[in-house]
Amino acid sequence: MRKTTKEKLLQELLGLIVRSLYFDGRKDKGTLVKDDDNRKRRMDEEHTTLVDQPTGRYLGFAAPKNGSGAVSTVKAIMEHCEELGIDLSELTSCGCDATNTNTGRVSSSLCTM
Repeated sequence: MRKTTKEKLLQELLGLIVRSLYFDGRKDKGTLVKDDDNRKRRMDEEHTTLVDQPTGRYLGFAAPKNGSGAVSTVKAIMEHCEELGIDLSELTSCGCDATNTNTGRVSSSLCTM
């Protein structure tokens, strides 16, 4: 049942044209890894939630592979949208919270996008 629902949601996103994309990042305590001293530590993982506005449709989440800066966040968002077949060619606006990574003066997610 769950797998069928997930496949149905992914089919709805295929070819979706997004004109207004909102995103918000969050850092979570991730998986346990062993460091050089053979001690277990939790790695922080960053997830960026994507929402289509004004419909409020959840588009999933993107996880940057390395780093948590603006460039890696935007790259993860673009890769996630390409993977799902979401069309961003008619994107007219982006929204996010006011963290420095998203709205910073030098290299922000909005400027990079």
